[in-house]
Amino acid sequence: MHIQDSCDPNTLSDFISYCAENYESDHMGLILWDHGGGVTGYGLDSIFNSEMTLADLKQAFDNL
Repeated sequence: MHIQDSCDPNTLSDFISYCAENYESDHMGLILWDHGGGVTGYGLDSIFNSEMTLADLKQAFDNL
């Protein structure tokens, strides 16, 4: 697998979809761990020098 920008909404929605399709469960949860950016967003990808905004998180969840 190639390196992907972890702050790209498509990367997150692809990951969630992959897990849901390959690891069936009656209950699922998603934990996003980081110090966070408060109202500006969440996370930082130092390789791609990007961060995930709240709008990006919404887009990732809307993609599902």
